[in-house]
Amino acid sequence: VDYIIGDPAGIEDHYNFVEEERKNLAAELKVIHEGNEVHLWLAASPMLGSNNKIIGGVGSFRNITELKNIEKELRHISFHDSLTGLYNRAYFEEELKRLNKSRMLPLSIIIADLNGLKLVNDAFGHDMGDKLLKKASSIIKKSCRSEDIIGRWGGDEFSIVLHATGEKDTNEILDRIQTACGKARFKIPVSLSLGFATKINSRTKIETILKKAEDSMYRNKLISSKNVQNKIVDSLTRTLFDKKIE
Repeated sequence: VDYIIGDPAGIEDHYNFVEEERKNLAAELKVIHEGNEVHLWLAASPMLGSNNKIIGGVGSFRNITELKNIEKELRHISFHDSLTGLYNRAYFEEELKRLNKSRMLPLSIIIADLNGLKLVNDAFGHDMGDKLLKKASSIIKKSCRSEDIIGRWGGDEFSIVLHATGEKDTNEILDRIQTACGKARFKIPVSLSLGFATKINSRTKIETILKKAEDSMYRNKLISSKNVQNKIVDSLTRTLFDKKIE
């Protein structure tokens, strides 16, 4: 109301969102009340005198906290994978565009593939496969830094974007992931095939870097696949034997 009567300059400094139409003002305000975050929708309109001069104003407000919480939840659902809680592919691709700038270079991309997921799904069902996916995503998240963007790229694939990160630091993160997989306490061996590529030249297309990272992952998967499969089969055989002799 004070801005309606006086000068509206500077109103944006005090409110989260401001809208003005024909001298009517609307704004959003976030406040902390008794330790809780509260969102308010405020509206103000001028009161005009006989000579069309503003002689006062009428204000109203509405508590929109519940609506904001629903919006926040919907944003989370639209940007995150429901099983692992990691970012989904759509969000990951948007972030990749945002980070694909020269000031973010070197930019590294890691592609990780969870080995043996189909075998686990076939032998023990998708519930066990889901648990394995959650375990792998937890390992990746704990092995990366807070600023790294981690997404579930596909059914058994994960992707990680590391901005301002060269090959040396990327290799250290790969080592942390592999070490954590080796130490993981789970019924089935947690094994990830990893590959990465680093963009150091702004002229290089980000799609090229993604392709190189995927090719690198597939090469490593081919090298280790037989050994990984044997370990998983041994683990499955032991578990099946414990459950039923036949």
